Amino acid sequence: MRLLFSLFIILFTLPSFAQRWEEVDSMQAHDQITHIVFDNLSTRYLITNSNRIIQDNRSGGGTYEYQNNRLGKIGKLDITNPLKILVYYPLFQTLLTLDNTLSQTALLSFSGNTNIGTVRALCRSADNYIWIYDESNRLMNKIDVGGKIITRGIPHYTVLLDTDHEVVMWQANGFVFLTQDGKPVYRFDQFGKYSDEIHIPADAHIVDIKDYIYYTSDGDLRRYDYTKFSFEADEVVLRGLQPSDNLAIDFSQNIIYRYDEHATLLRWIP
Repeated sequence: MRLLFSLFIILFTLPSFAQRWEEVDSMQAHDQITHIVFDNLSTRYLITNSNRIIQDNRSGGGTYEYQNNRLGKIGKLDITNPLKILVYYPLFQTLLTLDNTLSQTALLSFSGNTNIGTVRALCRSADNYIWIYDESNRLMNKIDVGGKIITRGIPHYTVLLDTDHEVVMWQANGFVFLTQDGKPVYRFDQFGKYSDEIHIPADAHIVDIKDYIYYTSDGDLRRYDYTKFSFEADEVVLRGLQPSDNLAIDFSQNIIYRYDEHATLLRWIP
């Protein structure tokens, strides 16, 4: 009897990882939703399979849309600065800048820039410039909105990327992170110099990078503390995910969302 009672106490005092998903709202879109991201004001941005960007301010700011079908698939939507949103189309090597109503304010084509090779990925820098990964020249460079190089990195030959998979980049805490599914997370310092690589599971899919690297793997959402040694850096945030689950994180509210192709949004209650 004492043993049974002890087991009862242990089971009910262990932390529970069972998810409770609560539906928040549903935004009916005419086409399939492929990505949802949140800016630092909790404004929601949706990308559809027809290259439509929808800005949905749920606090009453209205809804705006932008669509461009002449430049191929969107490779990066960077909403770090909501007043100067970056939209990158890698197939045509073209970067657009949008304002907070999703009106185009600038266009930069890398194809005509003799100082820059093939730009595989990009992201906003902490000082409001733009980090670009020049795969042709093996460089991580910082540029302004006109394409002028502000900081030129040092050529390196460690990063190995597949040609047929999407490459993603984030800037966080003085580092630039570059990766694609099935590859390590390559880290660069604030001067564009290659620093090291962070190894996560081969099946990992990066959700976002801020103070941690958030990724899904083997049915879990995990986070990796890149300031720690690898053996103590990784921890589970929630369990029981399905391969079809899409996740987005609103860091300003510390809320994890799950969404489907119809933009039905569910909030995880821990």
